[in-house]
Amino acid sequence: QLDTISVSDSLTGLYNRRYMDEQLKMALSYAKRQQSPLTIAVADIDLFKSVNDKYGHPRGDSALRDFAALIKPMLRDEDIASRYGGEEFILILPGTELAGGVMCAERLRAMVEHKGLNALSLTVSVGVASTEFYADRTADELITRAEQALYAAKDRGRNLVVSETDLDTPYSNISKTN
Repeated sequence: QLDTISVSDSLTGLYNRRYMDEQLKMALSYAKRQQSPLTIAVADIDLFKSVNDKYGHPRGDSALRDFAALIKPMLRDEDIASRYGGEEFILILPGTELAGGVMCAERLRAMVEHKGLNALSLTVSVGVASTEFYADRTADELITRAEQALYAAKDRGRNLVVSETDLDTPYSNISKTN
């Protein structure tokens, strides 16, 4: 039970950021050895701060738990869902090409839009990135690219899934300082 506590986010029951960081590095190493793609999706609940401001943190916490409950049944055994921080989540999808990651993210986006979270009409924006075309990416580079796609989704009006291939800046022009 202590092992579960040390790798789980206490609010959502998903994996915590530290565990996700470790698992992403291992998954990247495995994907490279197997010459298999690895895709991640970074999801952020849109305008979440306003939920806490308007309804209070207990209601916001319930919405985060509802979001985690929507994610869990979507995952395969090898997939990893984690709370990355605040209202941001990361899905690690081993053996999944970019198009498959986009499909998974779109299912999640549509479910949130349709069902809401804790009886609140909320939406989610998602950015998706993959090793499919850049097998040598580090974990930080992959997360950075998915976050760039997430920010593009927010900039384009929210409640969207944006793939890294939809970005204006090609990957080769991105600084590798992160």
